[in-house]
Amino acid sequence: KPQSFKLRKQLQSQGAKKIVSVFDENSGDDPRWYISGHEYSRRHYRFWSEKVLQEPWLGVIFKPKKPKTLCQRLGEVNILLDEAKKTGRLIILDGASQNASIIPPVLAAMASDISLQAIFIAGTTGLECALAGIPSLSMDFEGWKRSFRYQLGEGRVIFPNYENLWKVLTEHWNSKNGVPGLGDWSSIINELDPFRDGRAAERMGNYL
Repeated sequence: KPQSFKLRKQLQSQGAKKIVSVFDENSGDDPRWYISGHEYSRRHYRFWSEKVLQEPWLGVIFKPKKPKTLCQRLGEVNILLDEAKKTGRLIILDGASQNASIIPPVLAAMASDISLQAIFIAGTTGLECALAGIPSLSMDFEGWKRSFRYQLGEGRVIFPNYENLWKVLTEHWNSKNGVPGLGDWSSIINELDPFRDGRAAERMGNYL
C-alpha cells in the first residue's frame, strides 16, 4: 500500500486526475501461436499513449509481464510511448527478473481508479485486482463468450474493443455516481475465493 500510494501521488503531481493501470500479458513473434503476435501488445500501448497525450487529466500505469522484451515487441510504437512518458503521466513498471516482471499486479492496481487486463484468456490478474477492491475490467477482442466471467456483464466488466471501453469510462468519470456495476466482480468473487483472509500461502503450503 505505501508503494502504491507513492506511485499515485507521483502521477497526481503531474496533473493526473484519473488513473488507469493496464496489464500487458506479453506477446509472441508468430501470430499463429500467440493470438495476433506483437500487434496485440502494440494496440494497448498505442491506444493509452495517445490518450495520455490527448487528455491532460489522464494517468496510466503499464505493468508488462515481460519488461525486458517490451521495446523489441513494440517496434515503432516506442516513439509514441516515449512521448507519452515525457508528460510524467505514463509510467511503466519495469522491475524484472531474467524471465518476467517481479512487480505484483496489485501494486499498480491500488494506485489506480480502474484496472484493465489487456487479454481475456488470462484471468488471474483481473481477479487479483478485484480482490483488492479495485474496479477490474478486461478486454476480450476475440469474443470468448463461453467464459463464465461473462456473467459479470459485457459493457460493465468485459469490453470487445477500446471504442466501447473509452465511451463507458468517459460516462463513468463524467457522471456524479458513475456507471453502476463498472468493474464489479462481487457476483462471482465468493466462487473464486471464498476465504479472502490473507492466509492463502498457508493453505497452499499445508496442501503441498
